[in-house]
Amino acid sequence: TLAPTCLVIWHYLTSTRWQPLGPALVSHPVNWRARHLIWYLLLFVISLWLQLGLPAELSRFTPFCLALPIIALAWHYGWQGALIATLMNAIALIASQTWHDHPVDLLLSLLAQSLTGLLLGAGIQRLRELNQSLQSELARNRRLAERLVETEENGRQEVARELHDDIGQTITAIRTQAGIVQRLAPDNGRVIQSGVHIEQLSLGVYDSVRRLLGRLRPRQLDDLSL
Repeated sequence: TLAPTCLVIWHYLTSTRWQPLGPALVSHPVNWRARHLIWYLLLFVISLWLQLGLPAELSRFTPFCLALPIIALAWHYGWQGALIATLMNAIALIASQTWHDHPVDLLLSLLAQSLTGLLLGAGIQRLRELNQSLQSELARNRRLAERLVETEENGRQEVARELHDDIGQTITAIRTQAGIVQRLAPDNGRVIQSGVHIEQLSLGVYDSVRRLLGRLRPRQLDDLSL
């Protein structure tokens, strides 16, 4: 019974961050965690009832029933809860009259419960730690994916802006020069035909650039403020 108690106390003393006692700490209310205390007391009462209330012919099965508090506390509180449940079961076993004539069986039962509680609680706590680590990695990957999408979208916006500004200005200049050439040689049919052809080609290039811009940056995204 002392081993689980010492292990829980040692873990509490070594893992707790201790602070100097000051006015702020003194005025801070104590959180008794009533729900946890009720859990402990309820399971302790169940352990005592299993030891003292069952008929004599069923007394040999009480160690199997005492595994229920260990499983419950191990599931909720990890290996610390399992060791506390083991301590409560040990007190219940020692308090009962059934095992006084069989001290070896009592010691073996206490040892088996202690090992079972420690291993079960450690396994459950390890699974919880792995689950928390997995959740942290998933959140980190989600943030990286969001940053990647944002970076890609910024790159698309920059490319679309440069295409719209540079190529749009160039096409406008080409059309302007083609119109000037047509006005300078109004009697030359070949020059006028070439100017019209140049304007049509520039309009085709402009339409192609607009389609490309629509693929890079759909207008629906701007309407949705994305």
